[in-house]
Amino acid sequence: MLFILTLVLNGSPFIFGDGYGYFHNAKTLTTTGTFLETQEPEYFPYTGHAVNNEEGKFVTVYPPGSSLLMWPFLTISKLIPSGTIYSNYYKAFDGHSLADGVAVLLAASFYMILAVFLIYKLLKGLGFSTKITFVSVTAVYLGSYMLTYTEQFASYSHIYEIFAVSLLLYSLYLFGRRFEYRYMFIAGLATGLLVLIRPIDIVVVVPIFLFIVLYRNKKSLTYYLLGGTPFAFLFLAFNYISYGNALSTGYGSTEKLFDFSKINLINLLFSDVRGWYIYSPIMILGTLGLIFYARKNRPSFLLYLAPGILLVALYSFWPNWWGGDSLGQRFLMVLVPFMALGLANLLNHIKDFRFSRILKPATLFIIVMCTLYSTAITILYRVTPTSILYSENVDTFNRYPEVTAAERFTPVDILSYHLTAIMIDGFGTEQYWNDIQMGLNGGRSIALLALGKTDPLAKVERISGREFNLVLIPNNVGTGVITNVILGVEQKDKYITFQLSDVDFTRLGKINVNCIEDINCILTSSSVKASERKILAKKENVTPQINYSDELKIDYISQTGIKLVDYKLKQD
Repeated sequence: MLFILTLVLNGSPFIFGDGYGYFHNAKTLTTTGTFLETQEPEYFPYTGHAVNNEEGKFVTVYPPGSSLLMWPFLTISKLIPSGTIYSNYYKAFDGHSLADGVAVLLAASFYMILAVFLIYKLLKGLGFSTKITFVSVTAVYLGSYMLTYTEQFASYSHIYEIFAVSLLLYSLYLFGRRFEYRYMFIAGLATGLLVLIRPIDIVVVVPIFLFIVLYRNKKSLTYYLLGGTPFAFLFLAFNYISYGNALSTGYGSTEKLFDFSKINLINLLFSDVRGWYIYSPIMILGTLGLIFYARKNRPSFLLYLAPGILLVALYSFWPNWWGGDSLGQRFLMVLVPFMALGLANLLNHIKDFRFSRILKPATLFIIVMCTLYSTAITILYRVTPTSILYSENVDTFNRYPEVTAAERFTPVDILSYHLTAIMIDGFGTEQYWNDIQMGLNGGRSIALLALGKTDPLAKVERISGREFNLVLIPNNVGTGVITNVILGVEQKDKYITFQLSDVDFTRLGKINVNCIEDINCILTSSSVKASERKILAKKENVTPQINYSDELKIDYISQTGIKLVDYKLKQD
């Protein structure tokens, strides 16, 4: 019930960044029945680096594992009518419909709940009490930022990774208890799905596979391999369809995967810019408990500790170790089931330690404080414009020059931003509330969308080489504004601007811009009176920042903060 409440208040039905790659695979599967898309998707101009046009095929380097899990939800959303990027508010803003955004949000929520349930069942099956299991699962769930990657970045792959690992470990546990070979087949399915979601997770599987070879019979190994084989063939087929080579993932031609000349282990774990133990200190306790658990015997080491060691070691050579514009150390979120086991084991064996009467309440206090700390970061990050926090952080720049400026924020930066805002604006004041809304990370939530707490949009629609429509789109509930808009038209070394007075954004409208030679433009529209158009400036021999050749560039700036949505023309 608490999760449903947070889903409404916090859940964001929008797709961002890497998530567009996974969404593209699922959407293509929904519309074409395959992973081959030769028609430019309507959302393509919004995808950035996530989707590329490769010789007439619109492909992504992101594997299709999580896309398969999204696909049933997008199949349902496909049945809900939606307009175009020039008529539908949500499509104009982010390229996809509201129904698709909600579908992806519900998919992540569904698999998150399944993952938590499987982890809970695993810990109970391994003999931990209900209280210890509940505390461990809750602390690791909140401390790993699963909530953020379920409700804000639902299109990312990390929740699906956690689900696949949870299913794998629980299936192996059930086989060890009941010796029914169907569980080994399910474990194989989970393994194949995990690698298809994120191929680098194969290092998590290696010690588990070794465990099966050493401690299970040949029949169980056969069932395990049978379960994983379909996903291996699917991965090869996906690569062949996308890049014409079954062994090519597309990464080889677009970016360098690993840099073995530099190890980032300390940064990965202890950096204040996304260090795992800094953002998620509960994982320190989970790691200690897991080490104690793995010391029992070799099978426990192979199943529960070795996967994490190998994954951390490999990501230490990943150049983008901080994970871009994200929260916490997202690359290590796949280890959540292992950390829950470690924390449960630590709590379970405190009674065996010397001074246990002191250690038990002290450990519980530390767990609560670590969980509250990560929960506070989760909440504050949601309402913090992290892309502007780098401006005065010179020390962080010196320590992490490889980190993109807008991604170089730390927990201290997030906290300082809000403390400063409270001291200047006052907590609970209208100004502080406005700052909170302006700083939203991950887009407006379902609740804010329902309340109409969004801005109207202006979008450029190209009619021909010299004719455009400036499309005026009211916000999602139709409570637009009337404002002045500055319209700029640029061609080679010439630039002209117009001020459009009292432009009506309360309903869907268009301003037609028809430019003849020397960008002598005629503007016609029922949304603005002809007498109120004013030429602000006309500059000759101005060198534009981007060479547009003979193409026209049309731009616009609102005096009241109308959102600029013009990705396609920027690309052109």
